[in-house]
Formats: sequence, C-alpha cells, structure tokens
Amino acid sequence: MPDTTKGPTPAPTDRMPTPAKVAAILLGFLGLLLLVNAVLGFTGLGSILDEFAKAARDRDVDFDRAAASSQLTTLFVAGAVLGLMAAVACILLAGRHKAGRLLGIACAGIQLSLAVFNAIGVGGLLNYTLLLIVLTVAILVMLFRKQTVDWLRTEPPD
Repeated sequence: MPDTTKGPTPAPTDRMPTPAKVAAILLGFLGLLLLVNAVLGFTGLGSILDEFAKAARDRDVDFDRAAASSQLTTLFVAGAVLGLMAAVACILLAGRHKAGRLLGIACAGIQLSLAVFNAIGVGGLLNYTLLLIVLTVAILVMLFRKQTVDWLRTEPPD
C-alpha cells in the first residue's frame, strides 16, 4: 500500500508546460493553414485571375492580369514560407529548443503584421484574416508566458 501521508508528489520540471504545448499546437495549425492556403492558391491561380478579370469587366475597371498574377504569387510564396517557418518552429519548440520560441515569435509577429495590414487595406476584417489575427495573438501570448520561457531556460535532465 503506497504511503499517501506525504501529499501529492510535485510535477516534474522536465514536462512541457501547458502554454508551451498550446503554442506548439497553434504553430502547427498555423503552418498547416498557411501551407494549404498557398497550395490551393497556386493550383487555382488561373481561376482566381479569371474571376478578378470578370469582376473588373463588370465594373468597367482596367485589369492588368500580369500585375495581379505577380502580386498573388508573391502573397502565396510569403504564405508558404511563413507556413514552413511555423511548422519548423512547432517541431523545435516541441523538442525544447530555444530557437523554436524565437522562430515562433518571428513567424507569428510577421503574420500578425501582414494580417493587420491586409485588414486595413481591404477596409475590414474577412473571416480568414480574423482567424489569423486571433491565432497569431494566441501564439505570441503563449510564447511570452513565464512558464514557457522558464521551461526553455532550464536544461533538460539527462
């Protein structure tokens, strides 16, 4: 029969704290979301440009297909790069590497800036933009939590 008079045993310090787990999961989700968006955007680029051209014709607006294609390609490449950065940050953070936190902060900060500028440029919040803003703010909050910082500061036991 185990001795229960000592009370509960303290949690081991080498376990990943909840904020770090949440940050890793959200970084993985952000990476997946951005990569899927980039892949779907690249595969449907012709259709997207056709719809833009149709909308421009309906409104009697000049439409430069080459410029729009260049801008969309740049947008999708940036999304793919940030998606890969988020996936790498997720893996590094789960492996208790300090670089995972720094890469996650950089990735979430850049994506938050892009989402805010997108919302300003569009003149409102789209559902996707709102999701990105909430997701990146949650990632940043979790990565700056004291438990995450302290956990990464201490060396894992051998």
